[in-house]
Amino acid sequence: MGWKQVWEDIRHAVRPRASAGEDQQDQETKDKQDLEAPELPPHQDMEPAASAAHLQVPPVSVEAPPAETAPGEPEGDAVSFPADLEAEPAGHARTPKRARLLRWGPAALAVLLLAGLGVYFLLPDPVGVTGRRPPAPNVVATFTGGRITIEDVRRHLVELVPDKETQRSFQEVEDYLPLVEEMITEELVRRWAAGRKADRDQDFQHVMQHITEEINLDELHAQLHQGPMGITEAEVRSYYDANRRQFGNLTLEQVRAQIRTRLQQQREGRFVQEYLARLKEMASVTRDFALLAVPEPGDRELQAYYGTNRSTYLLPAQAVVDEIRVDVGQDEAAAREKAGRALTRLRAGEDFAAVARDLSGTPPQPQGTSVRKGERDPAYDAAVFALDPGQVSDVIKAGDAFYVVRLRTRAPERQQSFGDVRDQVRQAVRAQKEEQWFTENGDRTLFTIRGKRFTLGEFWKEYRELPEDFLARYQGVAGRRALAERLIERLLLLQDSYDRLLQSKNKVQLEEARLSVLAQMLEQEEVDDKIKVSDEELSAYYQEHRKDLTEPPQVKIRAIVIRLGQTGQERVGAFAKATEAYKQLVPGPLQKGRDFAQVARQYSEDPATAARGGDLDGWIREGPDLLAEMAVHPFHEQTLGLQLGEISRPFEWRGAIYIVQVRERQEARQLTFEEAKEFLREELRQKKHDELSAELSKRLLTQARVMIYERTLQQLAKEATPAEGR
Repeated sequence: MGWKQVWEDIRHAVRPRASAGEDQQDQETKDKQDLEAPELPPHQDMEPAASAAHLQVPPVSVEAPPAETAPGEPEGDAVSFPADLEAEPAGHARTPKRARLLRWGPAALAVLLLAGLGVYFLLPDPVGVTGRRPPAPNVVATFTGGRITIEDVRRHLVELVPDKETQRSFQEVEDYLPLVEEMITEELVRRWAAGRKADRDQDFQHVMQHITEEINLDELHAQLHQGPMGITEAEVRSYYDANRRQFGNLTLEQVRAQIRTRLQQQREGRFVQEYLARLKEMASVTRDFALLAVPEPGDRELQAYYGTNRSTYLLPAQAVVDEIRVDVGQDEAAAREKAGRALTRLRAGEDFAAVARDLSGTPPQPQGTSVRKGERDPAYDAAVFALDPGQVSDVIKAGDAFYVVRLRTRAPERQQSFGDVRDQVRQAVRAQKEEQWFTENGDRTLFTIRGKRFTLGEFWKEYRELPEDFLARYQGVAGRRALAERLIERLLLLQDSYDRLLQSKNKVQLEEARLSVLAQMLEQEEVDDKIKVSDEELSAYYQEHRKDLTEPPQVKIRAIVIRLGQTGQERVGAFAKATEAYKQLVPGPLQKGRDFAQVARQYSEDPATAARGGDLDGWIREGPDLLAEMAVHPFHEQTLGLQLGEISRPFEWRGAIYIVQVRERQEARQLTFEEAKEFLREELRQKKHDELSAELSKRLLTQARVMIYERTLQQLAKEATPAEGR
């Protein structure tokens, strides 16, 4: 269930935010970095968190310290393309995602509300918020069997928002109302969990174990940084004085946060390695990592598997075709007539590409379109795979379109030999043997720490819960040994955290996390598990919204990138360099320009693409997210209007000068039902989710007879908070 993964989100949600002063310093640092490096935003190449498992990389880093560079300086002179330019492949449907957790208030501290109940919260309608007299002067809200008082609200505020400055910002009814509603939500969740006996659920206990561990490790991490690993102001000033030339005109105030971070990074790697080494010396650790070596499958096993699963390795018939597609739309007869005109022109000897361009607006791909039997409509397959090479089909009605197809080549169905698929077979057999090995040997001891055993079965259970992109870095026996060693380090840190920390200190965070997971369970069982979307509903929804389901024009490009620099002189030099490169590409009338790839290798300052002749991976197109699109619209404006092979004039964007050539182009087109199907399924699921959530919210609130008293809220807002000391 989805709620099983929520603990990682909670871990980040409950982490305290930096102070306002640090935020300001961080922003000043970022402003300087933005001037020095044109890429915005950078590629997100971060190490993935291990979801729902003991094996997550400990929050205390054990990586080697980074190479020396001055704070604020880019790592070398490289520039790179922003991640937001690397769009999805053509035809890829973006699936909408909904937030599972909400954040609240100026302190950005998580208030773990019941996501999806429509309770965040200004109640779906004003029912429940009343101007009536409360049963007692200090009662803020009532519900069946309970009440919330002014004192409860103040205490809850202090627990959730320890920062006194933020507490002082609560001065209006609108500030307190979400807090009161969150407290009511928690009570509704507690009641549901008690009736459901959710705390006894093994999966729930498993998730809460990990949440407890993460909160304790975060607290240990904070204590270590405040203790022997902390950086003093004297060290910061000393570093600044020793590197004044590198900082230029920046003051100590402007770079203090960067210097502190840099010194912390340098010290942390060494400190943590020594710290873990001491823990391992003091603890009695035994290892039997030989258990992680699953026997490799023999040739006889591979042959037997292939023989049993031959149909898995059967390649269907394939064809390469040119096709003209005419969407049925609202007038099927007109669409059929249009496809018929295309067929008549082709049989009269006209060029296929010209006819396709005239009637559909999109010429066929130069390399043709590859199709596999079974991937398209049966009517399409029956017609196309009966053609001979060079033959043009009759008009084909398939799905929501008419087609006229010319066959280029055809390959019959083929059984791949064992030699062809040996690696695939080995991978499948190895996966089977691993499952069998870890199951049969699950009770054997993989390692012990201070006499407490950790079994191979426990390791395998956690291992399989890790995300695939994380596991990709821990493949094979050596990878699993490394992962097991990281697990030992994590468990040693956990034991040390239990020795150092008082559990009561984390009681509030743990209870908030517990309620959030219970809320996820409630939403999953009462809403998500009841959502069903049929193919009939999808088809009707597609017909209703098909005009909006279009894929915008998109291009693949190659580009030359030249850094603008910071000074006026550097900018002048950058534009001179860009102009020189452009003149070599477009020298003038009757003159042939140089190959773009050669010029890109010579002039571009983006090493990742320059080595490939300027080629940028992926399609570039306008996206559905308006805010994201606004950020990259100037770049799209310069590129999406270019025709195939056309070269743009130099233009400035995000701290660099770009020269772009379109190497592949696809015009706008309407998505087929199959292409839009999964996107529409998620959209319909979201619609039903909202409807069921509203129904559940109304039911729970009605059953609990929730009432919030406006006049007490006004009294609460007028009175001084505890943080004000009045």
